[in-house]
Amino acid sequence: MRIFSARPGAYGTKVDDMAGASGLWEDDAAIAENAFINMVSFGYSSDMWGEKIQDAYRENLKRVDVTIHSISSNLYGTMDNDDMFQYLGGLSMAVRKESGVDPDVFISQQKTLGAGGIEPLAETIGRELRSRYLNPKWIEGMKKEGYAGAREMSEFVENMWGWQVTTPKAIDRTKWEQTFAVYVEDKYGMDIQKFFNRENPWAYQSMTGRMLEAIRKEYWDADEETRKKLAVEYVISVINKGVACCDHTCNNPLLNQMVVSIVSIPGVMSPVIVEEFKIAIEKAAGKDLAEQVKTREQLLSRLQIDYALNEKEPAESRIQKKSQQETAKAGEEAQTVEGYKMEQVQSNDESADMSSSGVQWFASIFIIMILGMVVFGVRRQTRNKHED
Repeated sequence: MRIFSARPGAYGTKVDDMAGASGLWEDDAAIAENAFINMVSFGYSSDMWGEKIQDAYRENLKRVDVTIHSISSNLYGTMDNDDMFQYLGGLSMAVRKESGVDPDVFISQQKTLGAGGIEPLAETIGRELRSRYLNPKWIEGMKKEGYAGAREMSEFVENMWGWQVTTPKAIDRTKWEQTFAVYVEDKYGMDIQKFFNRENPWAYQSMTGRMLEAIRKEYWDADEETRKKLAVEYVISVINKGVACCDHTCNNPLLNQMVVSIVSIPGVMSPVIVEEFKIAIEKAAGKDLAEQVKTREQLLSRLQIDYALNEKEPAESRIQKKSQQETAKAGEEAQTVEGYKMEQVQSNDESADMSSSGVQWFASIFIIMILGMVVFGVRRQTRNKHED
């Protein structure tokens, strides 16, 4: 059995960026390849330093059965920031891509001295949801923080999405249903919508948009009533508060097209409100929704073709080709270098030249003349004394 431990690399990964921009990919394997493997597959030894060794890295990934990350503090949990799913989730996703099998994903709990243990990631996330993010006391504390508290609520949903994409087995439908019940249906009667509308309506729009995206991407098989409720909440937020324009809303025409199709069902929303929503979305993007969808589908098709072509060409071959291109370019630049050339310059004015020996002779004659004047003066003074 081969175990990999997830820890940050020198330059980090781009898993959070790509996972968040869910309107720009259809296959999560592209995230594993471009946002993780390409970013961390560098070799370091006495013979190399920071060289790309993707093929060797892939071979190691294929033999991994378990991935693990440790938590040694109560300060951060699995969904407080994006670091955890970037590295542990990104590594697990890369293993799945290369081996074709999901590894077992564990958390090593080291928060209490002498009471450490290992547990499945799904268990850790489930406990944190119940004790923190879905806990009325935690929510009450976040409400006291106003705008920032609303943002933290939205942030945990975004990080849960990151785990959903990278480790699908850790986020089941129950976790989405419980989040929906607390934050959209206001299960605890805490006036959640009123709080969001007052402090940070765009955080609520982001949350409902992300839940809808989980449905669109088929990670969450929500029932029809849940889909309608989420779509209505999202549409009303966009119309009343404007488009939040986070990664998965205004830059995601496929999501907005799905929302339009849901709220256009007879009895869900009036055609006038649906049209207002479309106008708001089109104004934010500066383009007709149908045109947005067409353009995005074309882009996704091109990206998928590029990804498939890169997959067929071995990594070392691509690196060697790039190195040869860079060497050729450097050679071309070396032949056309512009600058200043230093040359020795000799003066044609011989009268201005004086060798070191000439200077020495001139100094010697000057000293002799001084000495002669002194001797002449002394003799003259002596003669005058004798005459007196």
